[in-house]
Amino acid sequence: MIELNRMISEYQRRVMMGISEREEMLRTCARLNIFVHRNAMMAHDDKLSMSLQDKIEIHEKERSTAKELEVLRQIQRQYKMFLDNEKSADDVDELIQRLYKLPMKGNDLKKAMEVEERARRAVVEAGKTSRIFKLAPWCAQPRKLVYAASGYMGFN
Repeated sequence: MIELNRMISEYQRRVMMGISEREEMLRTCARLNIFVHRNAMMAHDDKLSMSLQDKIEIHEKERSTAKELEVLRQIQRQYKMFLDNEKSADDVDELIQRLYKLPMKGNDLKKAMEVEERARRAVVEAGKTSRIFKLAPWCAQPRKLVYAASGYMGFN
């Protein structure tokens, strides 16, 4: 009985930790979204909101009564609440570091971001060696660069 109670307590602790981490992730995503919205030079979409809505619609179309549908709705409501309540975004690096320090999923998030960063660097390096992206000869002649770019994009 003592062992069973210990296991139940551990399970409850992990559930509460998971709920806490989910809230921290959603709050941080809301802050990052606010930061991007305020600082982006072009319009952006809130991918998290769109993804949640798409998944909810799929479950609704299938007339799903699954627990997952209710969890998705709960996450959506919570995220919208954080978006509405967050007025400013903290330092982006600080927000990301806070995610990395989450006890349950922080390390997974950090590894995923490192993989993404390596892939981004590989694309940049490949772009430097590609003929399409070689702009160095054109930099001294900006009018030719604009003309060449407009022709390449179909404006001529």
